[in-house]
Amino acid sequence: MEHLFDKAIYLLANGFCIYIIYKFLNVFFSEGKYTKGRRILAFIGYFCFNSTMHLLFGNPILNLAVNLTMIFLLTHLFEGRLSTRLVATILIYTVSMLFESFAILCIQIYPLSLIPARFTGIISDFLFFLFVLVMERIFLQRAHYEIPPVQWLAVFFIPISSLFFECVLWFFLVPNMWVILGTFFLLAINVLVFYLYDSLIDFYAEKYERDLLQQQNDAYVHQFEIIRHSQENLRMLRHDFKNHIIQLQAMAQKGRNDDILEYLGREQEFLMEPKEYVYSGNEPVDSILNYKISEAISQGATVDVTVHIPDKLSISPFYLNVILANLMDNAIEAIRHCDEKQITVEIKLERGVLFIFIENTFDNNKLTCKDGVFCTTKTDKKSHGIGLINVKKAIEKYQGTIGIKVVEQKFQVSALIYDMK
Repeated sequence: MEHLFDKAIYLLANGFCIYIIYKFLNVFFSEGKYTKGRRILAFIGYFCFNSTMHLLFGNPILNLAVNLTMIFLLTHLFEGRLSTRLVATILIYTVSMLFESFAILCIQIYPLSLIPARFTGIISDFLFFLFVLVMERIFLQRAHYEIPPVQWLAVFFIPISSLFFECVLWFFLVPNMWVILGTFFLLAINVLVFYLYDSLIDFYAEKYERDLLQQQNDAYVHQFEIIRHSQENLRMLRHDFKNHIIQLQAMAQKGRNDDILEYLGREQEFLMEPKEYVYSGNEPVDSILNYKISEAISQGATVDVTVHIPDKLSISPFYLNVILANLMDNAIEAIRHCDEKQITVEIKLERGVLFIFIENTFDNNKLTCKDGVFCTTKTDKKSHGIGLINVKKAIEKYQGTIGIKVVEQKFQVSALIYDMK
């Protein structure tokens, strides 16, 4: 009976460990050509084969060879380079062994020495689980979205509590059957928590994309309104074109040159759409800049803008929106807090490199710096873009660079992005 109990505990611990390995690989790699269902089936196969080999032979060297080989093969279910596969395989097994060694040391220390050695697998799995949560948190911060700390800590608390309650089962000498059931339910709760955590990540990813798409749609609607208004002005001008010619001819015959210039000036003002500040021919760039410049001017800012780019770039409009919208949001927010409201925007393409320069005045008392990084002045952080961290991420996607500095009470952001065809 005791032998069956050991096997049951091993199978529970091994199943949970393989699930953690699955989550660990999801942190390292992006999804490949295989569906999620096929990946899960492959990991179930790994569990069955690994458990069978351990229970039949129980040879540590054989277990090491089987695990390293199987984990390396499983990395091929995901997209990634050979070097990344090798590093992930070694890291997973090394971390797992370190936590198991730590668990063995823990149970040898009083009063944990009351816990049987078979419990090391459960302890090491919970520690491994916590490690993967931390890794996932770090990788998420470098992505386009971030789980709020309070929610992440709530998830982090679950495996810690589970570890505590598992220890309680052993300390109070609960019958073996209840230990198996308790362990099963605790592990199941942790798996469900991880599932809910993934759902939370998906929610924030979708929210992030919805916010960006909404901002892009608003910019396109604004640009469409500009075009509609310009076409309406042109129709009106064509309708009265004959009358304008007659009027100009009469002025010319009388030598009224000043009146002609004044008349033409009024026509020019009529034709020029005051809301269209940028017209480079690149619709995504024009749309977002016109939208943001209009917002800046409504805040009382003076905007100096220069754009020299082709009508099409290899850089995705989505990432252009990420970069320009958030940099302009930061500039607009900064000028709200100062008396001298000035924004300078310069965008040009030279020799396959897109250069973006945005400069704005700011109130020095409102800008803070933490660990070498300038912090936002925004009062409502959640409703304003994704910030400089994700701007950097978007730029790095195209092997670009970004520089931030303050010169004579002006905040400057310079970015270089390779426009690779």
